[in-house]
Amino acid sequence: LSYQDIFQDYSGYYQQLAAQVNPETEPAEEKTQDPVNVASTETNLDTTPSESIGNHDDDKFPEQKTLASTAQTFIAAEPTPVNTTEPLVSDFDEGNDAEDDDFTLWKRDFDNAYADQELVSLMDFADKELVDQVEDAIADVLNKQNQLNDNEEKMKAYADATQHVFFKKHDGLNNQGEMRNFINDDEVMFDLLTRIDDIRDSSEEN
Repeated sequence: LSYQDIFQDYSGYYQQLAAQVNPETEPAEEKTQDPVNVASTETNLDTTPSESIGNHDDDKFPEQKTLASTAQTFIAAEPTPVNTTEPLVSDFDEGNDAEDDDFTLWKRDFDNAYADQELVSLMDFADKELVDQVEDAIADVLNKQNQLNDNEEKMKAYADATQHVFFKKHDGLNNQGEMRNFINDDEVMFDLLTRIDDIRDSSEEN
């Protein structure tokens, strides 16, 4: 045999022989992979919408954000307590006692509702102008009593009230029950209490 006969390509012959022996067997095809288009991949990456940078907790949990906002609103809206003084003479309900006036109802309820109350509260004493006006009212009602000149104790109380030292020297009379007994005239006492309420109302408006 020549050199060419020995070293020639016999692959075609073996493939034909294999097909005759096993017809179902076909030459294996080489598996190829489509080339990756780098430019296309980069374009897809660039065009993919990116998520916004930041904290997404508020978007994921809107309920928490709403609750936190509501809590802050309640805290901010919380009102400041205000000290108020009850009136010395209440506004009576005329529907229940249409035939009685305020003076009659005041006398009826005095022992249970007013006797232990003060004329001027501790909060009122912080307002010197208010206290001075109350002492002026006390001096005025005492001066209108016919027996003032005949009563030495009332004369002293009147003098102290005009000098604005009434409550310093007569602290026991800062009680409605004691003051009622001292004045010994319910109409005068009721007038005094009404005037004190008016003074307090005017002070709160200013």
